[in-house]
Amino acid sequence: MAERSVIDICAVHGDREVWEAYLTGFALAAPDYLRRFSASLARRAGVEEGDYLHHLAADPLAAVHYLIDAGTGFDIADEGYIRHLRDSGIGHQVLHGFPWRGRSAADANRSIAALAAKAPDLLTAWAGVSLRAPAQAARNIERALVEWNMRGVSVSPFWEGVCASDRSLDPIYRTASRLGLPVWIHAGQNFNNSLPLDISDVRHIDRVAAAYPDLRIVIGHGGWPWMADSVAILQRHANVYLEFSSHRPRFMARAGSGWEGVLLQAGGALRGKVMFGSAFWVSRLDAAALAREVAELPLPDGVADEWLHGNAARLLAEAGRLA
Repeated sequence: MAERSVIDICAVHGDREVWEAYLTGFALAAPDYLRRFSASLARRAGVEEGDYLHHLAADPLAAVHYLIDAGTGFDIADEGYIRHLRDSGIGHQVLHGFPWRGRSAADANRSIAALAAKAPDLLTAWAGVSLRAPAQAARNIERALVEWNMRGVSVSPFWEGVCASDRSLDPIYRTASRLGLPVWIHAGQNFNNSLPLDISDVRHIDRVAAAYPDLRIVIGHGGWPWMADSVAILQRHANVYLEFSSHRPRFMARAGSGWEGVLLQAGGALRGKVMFGSAFWVSRLDAAALAREVAELPLPDGVADEWLHGNAARLLAEAGRLA
């Protein structure tokens, strides 16, 4: 069977205001991200890393403004981005929104949805909502679907100090389930050092999946380092999937990587459960190059195609079907 085009289930992209809003979220809640990924951010902005780090040492938010104002790398035209995806062989990409706002107060979700609307065959937008205001988040989810055609939800507990299984989040999960929208939940490693690591423990997703069996949930970034738990959760719940963005596929097959259980179950229980995601901004590689690394993993016949295309295609085809 011929290989199908790659579907990237997790990416961030937008205009200068979108990037400012995204990085502002880190500056306010988890500024260590701005340091750990300084090389990637300086390279993307087109500024000297040393100059950026000088600003970062003084004030994380001012460092974000420096990246946005001094650099030119956040000015990629929508048409140029769309053309690059098509030329590189990406068949579809999900762009994740977020609730943060920059100095202009522009709604990043709306801007990302507008980009996706320019190439609906290539791009899908998912709405990022705040866990600190669940009732408002539920209204925002419905509005994002109805007005902007955003056919999924993205949440990150480490950003806001609310674990995914907190009972206050019922309005978010209930609304997404009613509308048939998948929910991507950040899980695993994070660099918000003001909170304990287990704010992102993948076992919180086990509780959510049990409480909302009709809600399709994506374990964001795979849940590393709790990969054995992730595998167990995927086996336990038909409504849970996993994507491994921000992790280099080429390293997954190495002894001690933590991904051994995923690869062991690749031809069985996890064949229809795993999806490719890039989160390419943290890497020197683009989505297409990262996808090629997946194809080089020691996987059973046909599994790479399912992980790179089939599983995400089925999830996206169902998204919003109840709306």
